[in-house]
Amino acid sequence: MSFLRGFLSGAGDETTKQHDGVETIEKLCERLETAALLDDRRDAIRALRALSKNYKVEVGTHAMDMLISVIRDDSSDAEVTEMVIETLLNVMATQGDVPTEDDLGVQFTEMFIKSDDNITLLMSLLEEYDFHIRWPTVKLLILLLKNRSKELQDKVLESPMGISKLMDLLSDSREIIRNDGLLLMIQLTKNNPAIQKIVAFENAFERLLSIVAIEGYSSGGIIVEDCLSLLLNLLRNNISNQNYFRETSNIQRIAPFFEMAEEPDDSEGGEESLPVWVVQKQTNVLLMLEVLQVLVSPNNNQQSVTSTQKVMYTRGIFMQLMDLILYPNLPGDIFATLLITIGDIIRGNEIIQQFMDELELSDRKAIVLLLMFMVNDKQPFETRLAALYCVQSFLFKNPKGQANIVSTLLPNQDEVSTGMVSSGKLLCAGLFSADDVAHWLCGVTLSHCLNGNGTQRHNMLLVQLEITPGYPPVCLINQVFQMLLSVEGVSTRTLYGVMMLLSLWLEDTPQAVNSLLQIPDFIPYLLKQIEHNGNENDQLSASMCGLLLGLCLKYNNNSVTNYSKDTLLHIITQRIGVDSFRELLESASINNAFTRASKSPHPFMTVPLDMKIDYNFTKYYKRQQDIILKAIEGEDPADADNTIESHDLIVNSYKELIKQQDEEINQLKMEVNTLKQSSATEVDGPASATLDHLQQYTDQIAQLQSYIQQQEQHYTGYIAQLQTWYAQQVTAVQSQTPNNATVKSESETTYEVKSESETTENVPTTNTELLAHDGNVNERSYDELETRYTALQGKNRSLEEDIAKLVSTVEELERQVEEAKGGGDSHPVAATGGSPLPPTSTSDTPSSVTPEQIEIDKLQNSVKEQHVSIELLETEKRELQARVTELQSNRDSTVAELTTKITALEAQLLDKEALLHDQEQSIHNSNEKLHPPYMVRPDVVQFVSFSELICRRSY
Repeated sequence: MSFLRGFLSGAGDETTKQHDGVETIEKLCERLETAALLDDRRDAIRALRALSKNYKVEVGTHAMDMLISVIRDDSSDAEVTEMVIETLLNVMATQGDVPTEDDLGVQFTEMFIKSDDNITLLMSLLEEYDFHIRWPTVKLLILLLKNRSKELQDKVLESPMGISKLMDLLSDSREIIRNDGLLLMIQLTKNNPAIQKIVAFENAFERLLSIVAIEGYSSGGIIVEDCLSLLLNLLRNNISNQNYFRETSNIQRIAPFFEMAEEPDDSEGGEESLPVWVVQKQTNVLLMLEVLQVLVSPNNNQQSVTSTQKVMYTRGIFMQLMDLILYPNLPGDIFATLLITIGDIIRGNEIIQQFMDELELSDRKAIVLLLMFMVNDKQPFETRLAALYCVQSFLFKNPKGQANIVSTLLPNQDEVSTGMVSSGKLLCAGLFSADDVAHWLCGVTLSHCLNGNGTQRHNMLLVQLEITPGYPPVCLINQVFQMLLSVEGVSTRTLYGVMMLLSLWLEDTPQAVNSLLQIPDFIPYLLKQIEHNGNENDQLSASMCGLLLGLCLKYNNNSVTNYSKDTLLHIITQRIGVDSFRELLESASINNAFTRASKSPHPFMTVPLDMKIDYNFTKYYKRQQDIILKAIEGEDPADADNTIESHDLIVNSYKELIKQQDEEINQLKMEVNTLKQSSATEVDGPASATLDHLQQYTDQIAQLQSYIQQQEQHYTGYIAQLQTWYAQQVTAVQSQTPNNATVKSESETTYEVKSESETTENVPTTNTELLAHDGNVNERSYDELETRYTALQGKNRSLEEDIAKLVSTVEELERQVEEAKGGGDSHPVAATGGSPLPPTSTSDTPSSVTPEQIEIDKLQNSVKEQHVSIELLETEKRELQARVTELQSNRDSTVAELTTKITALEAQLLDKEALLHDQEQSIHNSNEKLHPPYMVRPDVVQFVSFSELICRRSY
């Protein structure tokens, strides 16, 4: 090993060292391949690790396959495995944060991950708990992901349980492995939705939020930042994971993150000390706010956004963010991000918007506070833009909020007496101040107050400003236009802000058009701007002036004779030219500022020079562009199918109608499914309920049978006693009357009937009670009721026959007794025989009531009781029959009603689908005719009407 010692000691020149290094690596590889002892292989690997930093190419080309074989064969030795992995790390290491294709480390990485067995081998090493194996393996995987992310992601997806093994790293009790596991998962989940979904379903959200809680939420260190970065990777542009995050109740676990510490006490000098925001805490809070923005982004599905907004509002997160606005010493970047997040949460949500309208912060309404941030030129630029977006979100699809802000432009005695600052005062102060940034911000805000709200456009026409004391007030719309003429070289921000406000003001409002046309300088100003469009900014402003000119033509009611529809049309066609005017309007959509603004509602400006077009105005511009061109060419929208220019408008209207009908069809499908489920529930539910009822009937029948058996045993003894007594009485009667045998027989029969009757009377009449249960019953219940009813009828017939026999016997006995009482020579006839009875001596007949008379009375009472029992049974029979009829009727009516409703819904669904097919066919046929490339498809705006409001504003 002397050559190795000499080489490592640095002896010799560079050429000699290079040559010796190659020879040394070859000899070490030969020794590694042929050595039989583990210690020899360990020494060779240790030497290769030392040489791998300076001789990356030689070690990689000669020893990589051998090193991989060592891991596979000697993985039980932690020291050997650790040294092999560290050698591979040195070979695949790259220079710089972003590796290049020519880097040797990238090339060796490609060689390594080309084999699936190598990735499987690394995944198996992750199962080892030994620190010296697991941690180097994690670092090697991170390096592989850095060099070849896409290829390794595919290999991990193909590896069985590969992602599950990687997720286990987050649960490792050793923080260094857990932290590197976070870095590994951050690299693994970048731009790969498939891996993101699998990771999410491996309880990633619960594990990450648990780590954040353990580390101290916003006050935690860089581990919290890593957790939030991984959380953003899983949620960004992944609707499935966003829904899963909300449905697994993880949003409410974010609330403690915004529970900031209490403000510090006053210092000894009497000055109040402010909380200190360290850099790491700022990063953590910004990342968590970004997580909230991802969940409620306007680009997400509206239904998902609404559900998430509701959870954030009900769980108190929204109120925590509102309280954070007034938190002392809040950094500017956090404050701006906070306002944008609040805007996303309230955007389009009527409940939260109403709460926001009534909310007060620091004795001021929240909206007023936001407008103060917006118009204050001392605030940072990003803060003013964020406040504007928050106000825009408040006004989005909120007619009530629009009306409330416009109403503050009216004179109010409370404001005058108390000096209270209102939204109207702030907007007017900003609009007519010397700050051109405030001009743009206030102009955009007022345009949002008018967007889609015709009532407020009319109301704002009545607002007047007292510019100079002693002079007549000036209409607001006139004063707004005068801003463009007051100073030469007006700022582009002022120009764009005023143009956007006037454009939205003129929509479908002839009174506003007349107010502007009555200004002598209005049309000349527009024509001047249109004709002088040199640079890019001039071209955009010329397009906006062209839009204003077109709106004046479209919504002109010919009240101003100098600028009637015909006059304006003549100006456009003769002075500008139809083709030039069309190119002028279409040139705006290819402007860079216009394109950037149309991508997202979020503010994108970084400096005041970028303040040109608003997102809402881009949609309005595209919609009005087609309408204006049709007005210029004199086309009737009703005949749009026959013209080229109206093609896109018809297509858009059909698309909107199809969209609405799709929603209706989905709603109908949901209703049909609900009805089918409810119908199945109503069928299956009563069936199971009936089975329960039948089980109850079975149990109660068993109780009745037991009760009957007890009663039979009781009456059997009683009948035996009566029979004994009758035997004695019969013996006595036989001594007096030769035909008493017949009486005995009849008496025994009578008492048997009586005992049966008494037994029947003592049975509890629980059948009616059992059938008194509410609910539906199925056919089995009906069959059982009919069976019981038939049995009762049979029993009634048997009882009626017995009673008839009993009545006949009693009547015969009564007749014989009466004849016996008559005495003399009469010879009564026996009941059973036909021979005359022997005469009875008067002296033998007792003067008191005889036992036969007592027996006859008992028989008569028994007959009465039998009649009562018969009436009760008849009543019960009628009740049972009525109950069965009612249940059958309820069942038939319910089934008929459900069948009718489902049939109607299915028919309606078929009609909608047929109509949708016809409309799609119509669109297809229309597309085949001709599709002009210059037409821009407009969006649909809903107009909301409110009561007229007469107002006058003194400012």
